[in-house]
Amino acid sequence: VTKDSRDASSSRLGGSRMPKVLRRIVHCMRVAFTPIARILGLIFPYDGDSVGGCGFVARGWPFGPLWPVDTADPLHPLIGFFTGGCEEAKEKAKLRLRSSLLQVARKEFEPFAELLELKMNFLFVLFFAPIMPFGLLPTLIARILEVRFKSTKLFFVRRRCWPSPAEILHTTQRTFSECAVALAVAWHVGLVLVTYNRDVAFLGAGRIIGIWLGAAVGANLLLAALSFLLRRGWHLAVRRSQAVKVPGRPEFTF
Repeated sequence: VTKDSRDASSSRLGGSRMPKVLRRIVHCMRVAFTPIARILGLIFPYDGDSVGGCGFVARGWPFGPLWPVDTADPLHPLIGFFTGGCEEAKEKAKLRLRSSLLQVARKEFEPFAELLELKMNFLFVLFFAPIMPFGLLPTLIARILEVRFKSTKLFFVRRRCWPSPAEILHTTQRTFSECAVALAVAWHVGLVLVTYNRDVAFLGAGRIIGIWLGAAVGANLLLAALSFLLRRGWHLAVRRSQAVKVPGRPEFTF
């Protein structure tokens, strides 16, 4: 196991006054657990392309120590930006440089992947709640905790991504909700007619399929009409709220 670039304790360990036996124990533990820690780091927090992939497991942290730009030259364009002329500012500059490297090494926060995870959980609840209703409570608690820790994941665990428009997220979410509800209606009707129907053996296959399709189509049409009426009412309410009254002029809307 090679020495990690970030680890300064190993260099101080050899010159310390620790007993020889204790130093050997620490060295053995380091040799045993360092590859495991690096593999776990490569799996969970770090981006393989940024830290060197398998080379990170063998050699450790790929970046060497960073130092602020030397501002001894008064004509340097970055004079005073990092150091500010005092030791405290220099330490803050080093901390900012280390933070920048940590941002580069982390995996990027992907909003689409996070939304996909929420969609998969919604489908899980939507389709399997009638089969195992007692699973709703732990699933709800897990989702609440996960949503509350999304900000922590964004700022401290993952690399911050560049901001982008949210129109695609809203459009895909609306389409996904409509398709999920339509499929869920057909699924629940099938459970009632086939799975939980004690008289399914006395009904013909054609009759069951006809009732299944008719009930699913009718329920979806009813939900589509209700959704249309709700959206129509919402748009009318928004237009009325945006109406501007000008004295002496007729009302107009934006």
